[in-house]
Amino acid sequence: MIQERVKAIIAYSGLNDSAFAKKIGIQQMTLWRQINGERKVSLETILAISEVFPEIDANWLLRGNGTM
Repeated sequence: MIQERVKAIIAYSGLNDSAFAKKIGIQQMTLWRQINGERKVSLETILAISEVFPEIDANWLLRGNGTM
C-alpha cells in the first residue's frame, strides 16, 4: 500500500512525521491522516515527496514496482 511506502520514505529521511510534513510543505495532521488510512494519500503529497526527494523512484512510490 502507498501508505506503507510513504512511511518507508519518512524512515529513510530520518525525520519524525512532523518534520517530514514540514519539509514537504503539508500539514502534519494531513500527513498523519493519510499514512494512518483515514484519508487516501493525495496527489499533492505524492508530488511534494517527489520534488523534495528526487532520488525516490516515483514508480515505486505510486505502484510499488522496483526499488525505492
